[in-house]
Amino acid sequence: MSHELEICIACDSLPASLRNARAAARGGANRLECCASMHHGGLTPDPEIIEAIRNAVPSDVAVLAMVRPRDGNFEWSPAEADVMLHAIRDMASAGASGIVSGALQGRKVDAELTDRLISKTREAGMAFTFHRALDATTDRIQALTTLMTLGCHRVLSAGTPWGSALGARDGIDELERMAAHHQGRMDLVVGGGISVASVRLLLPKLKHHNNISFHAYSSVMVDGYTDAGCVAALRDALNA
Repeated sequence: MSHELEICIACDSLPASLRNARAAARGGANRLECCASMHHGGLTPDPEIIEAIRNAVPSDVAVLAMVRPRDGNFEWSPAEADVMLHAIRDMASAGASGIVSGALQGRKVDAELTDRLISKTREAGMAFTFHRALDATTDRIQALTTLMTLGCHRVLSAGTPWGSALGARDGIDELERMAAHHQGRMDLVVGGGISVASVRLLLPKLKHHNNISFHAYSSVMVDGYTDAGCVAALRDALNA
């Protein structure tokens, strides 16, 4: 069973963004998650950068845009929610294939706002990924059930608490539990320390589940830029 590979692209300047995106595409990435300010955990990038990336990589490589207006928690004010909804429209106009976002109310999914975010994304013909705000919830299974009801396309998780130093290798039991729960009804994107070494440990436990893909960032970077050779090595490890 093959698994798709998603590469997180740092998008703080146009030249660096294009260099990173082209390298990821050459290495065999299926999707690019485009984020500004990775030192803040990833924020909304400039739509002009999204448009440039869309024009620079093959059409079969999905270009996903982060929609997160600030760092910190995932509870959004009404004004911030409006900014997010406008950003979704702008990313659609820029040619994005999907949106990566999410909203919490306390330690649960903010169903009302998330429904609005997903609906706006769907209206624009894009897919919606609920990001690692999922790992800040107290009950991921309850969160998954809510997100499936809302029509979410993908969820990103390490199976470990958001903000901790733990990665997907530490969260494998929780990831297995999540994969069994969603039963292929939406994609589970496994992120958090994904590398060739961690993939070799994770795949034996996840390879029999449907709709599992993997998300990497720092492990495929060399000298601060995405490296096509590192992406290709990770791609090969996923398909070994």
